[in-house]
Amino acid sequence: MTFFALSFFFGILYASIILPGISVMLFFLLLAAVLVFLNRRNETNFKAAIILMIFIFGILDYCLIFSIGSKLDAFDGKIADYECLIIDNPVEKGDYMQYTAKCLSVAYDGNRYSFNKKVFLRINKETKFKFGDKISFKGECSEITGKRNPGDFDYKLYYSNKGIKKVIKVDNAVLLRDNSAGAFNKMMYLSKEKVRNSITEALPEEEAAILVGIITGDKADIDEDMRDAYMRAGLSHILSVSGLHVGFLMLLLTYVLTPFRLGQRLQGFIILLAVTYYVLLIGAPLPSVRALIMLAVLMAGKAAGRKYDLPASISFAGMVMLVFKPLAVHDPGFMISFGAMYSIAIIYTPFYEKLKSIPSVIRSAGALSLSVWLGLSPILAYYFNYVSIISIIANIIMVPLSLIITMAGFAGVFAGIVSNTLALYIFSVDYYLIGLLNFIIRKVSALPAAGFNIPTLPLYLYVLYYAGIGLLIAFFKFNFFSVYAKRFALAYMLAAAIALSVYNLPAKELKMVFFDVGQGDSCCIITPKKKAVLIDGGGSPHHGDYYYDVGGKITLPALLHQGIWRIDTVILSHLHDDHIEGLLKVMEVYRVKNLILPGVSGSSDNISKYSGALLDMCRRKGVKICKLGGGDYIDLGSGVRMDFLLPGEESKSDENENSLVGMLEYGDFCALFTGDIGKDTESTLTKGVLKSDVLKVPHHGSGRSSSEEFLKAVQPKVSIISVGKNNYGHPSPDTLKRLGASGSLVYSTDKNGAVIVTTDGKSMKVRTVRQ
Repeated sequence: MTFFALSFFFGILYASIILPGISVMLFFLLLAAVLVFLNRRNETNFKAAIILMIFIFGILDYCLIFSIGSKLDAFDGKIADYECLIIDNPVEKGDYMQYTAKCLSVAYDGNRYSFNKKVFLRINKETKFKFGDKISFKGECSEITGKRNPGDFDYKLYYSNKGIKKVIKVDNAVLLRDNSAGAFNKMMYLSKEKVRNSITEALPEEEAAILVGIITGDKADIDEDMRDAYMRAGLSHILSVSGLHVGFLMLLLTYVLTPFRLGQRLQGFIILLAVTYYVLLIGAPLPSVRALIMLAVLMAGKAAGRKYDLPASISFAGMVMLVFKPLAVHDPGFMISFGAMYSIAIIYTPFYEKLKSIPSVIRSAGALSLSVWLGLSPILAYYFNYVSIISIIANIIMVPLSLIITMAGFAGVFAGIVSNTLALYIFSVDYYLIGLLNFIIRKVSALPAAGFNIPTLPLYLYVLYYAGIGLLIAFFKFNFFSVYAKRFALAYMLAAAIALSVYNLPAKELKMVFFDVGQGDSCCIITPKKKAVLIDGGGSPHHGDYYYDVGGKITLPALLHQGIWRIDTVILSHLHDDHIEGLLKVMEVYRVKNLILPGVSGSSDNISKYSGALLDMCRRKGVKICKLGGGDYIDLGSGVRMDFLLPGEESKSDENENSLVGMLEYGDFCALFTGDIGKDTESTLTKGVLKSDVLKVPHHGSGRSSSEEFLKAVQPKVSIISVGKNNYGHPSPDTLKRLGASGSLVYSTDKNGAVIVTTDGKSMKVRTVRQ
């Protein structure tokens, strides 16, 4: 079963990367079926042919589900009349609230069409709706935005797996009827709200938010810093309803039901029924579904008198889930959950047997924590670019503590059905335990050696890592490998040396990545010798009390996804929030050698409030600070050089006009970086030195920049506008018209996502994250 499941999984994974044609895969599936038939009398060949056939079926399964579009595609970009049913509580998203809803009907061009599709609704904050409300409105439908930058998490595919493919921008929503969700959905919602209310009424805000997260998986009320602390301590799984929590509930129910002597089958059936209700109550996240299927296998095996096979149970659950939801490979929860279970199934026993000198309790917990850490670290590094070291020890202590918290939480919820006073006494236990949990996590996550950020690595290094783990397990379990241990170890070290040498080989091309950071600027330059230069860091998406950390959530991950270990130079074009704010998180995480600032700047009233914090951080970390202007240059090696054309010696009152303007040169290739200068400053530039292959369009495409004279002097082949949602009218239609008239190809990050330019110094290639 395990080989079959893994074959199916890798088929789906292959399809998610390559996405071959359906007709081609049908042909290969037919060939595989022929191979199965031809090898039916040879057991070894027959099994190999079956595995191949399952692999191809996995590819075909993914391709078929992926190819299914939304019935709402026909209304993309059109204003239509919608009727929708609100099916969950709203989530704040800056200047609007996001509701999950079912689209019931669409009226367009005199016709009404019936649907039953889940969508996201973007509704202004002044208009309030609740679960079960049926609403009517005019709206514009569009696809959920996928990747913004290379290596980004693909929310489009993630939500597609959840059945949500569209987002509708709502205008003038009107309530048609409340309490329209249906009896079953209403029961599930009210049950979940009862759980939430019983917790929030009994505990203070911080402790209540943690317990709600543990019991229901809803982390919306947990402070961002606290969530980050859990992540750094390697304990995020405590806040996500997973197989761990389902196991805790099963233990509690077993303890409660055992005194009643119901019989094994009846007790098992009641536990399975209760766990199923719980999984549905919390929205059926994939890890909990995996645990439910495995529980059902366990109960069925006991009823049939069969011995439980953990790897087979994991594999069966994976096969069942992937057959119906192949896009689950885009859900980190699915990958982490199964990664953890396979780590326990494969790695735990050999490690447990080798730790014979350690006391049994510590030995079991230590082997479990270490096996999960070894198996999951590459998966966590891939998704989050962070590996927690302290989690090996922290999980040994915190998982038992979370067991007590979770079981007390469930007991408090159940007690609340009978008596609020009894529930209050039980929840008081969690108050102290959650306080202790948070205290320890804050302390361990702040340790210098708690963990480290790791850039995205090429696939062959992940394969090399798991090959090493497999070899280690083989040494423990099989005499053949232990006899020839030195030879295998030498071969592995040779393979590792070759792989690392390939990884560190210099490139032949210069690469520039103009990141999509919203309404801001950020561009990373990677030289052929892999020296990294970052120009600006984006920032400043504030909407009242709502704050989105552009540096931590966009700029830093984008750099890590580029495989960058250190940054040679950070260039700050000028001291405005949308260029400087994102650098704070970058400088906090990365080792940076130089910071280059414009030689002049405006008064303190006109510059970013983050300027002082950035300079203080640089001084504390030993970063060399240089102020440069017209006539200065930096040599980046490998024939790459940046000459600065501005600013001059005189400071201007408008900080935009003090921007560093630099010409990047590599062979015959030139790229002009212009900050946020306007037409007046453009006119001061020397015309003869402006001709460039690539132009970073000034000031996000403002109508007061990119004059005809300037564009005639630059003659850009490619113009890139870094822009996002804004109230300034960027990019200006007039500017777009002038850029088009100049003969330049125009890309904008709000439409194209990140723009990647590569050049060998003679020719260049341009590609975008979104086509």
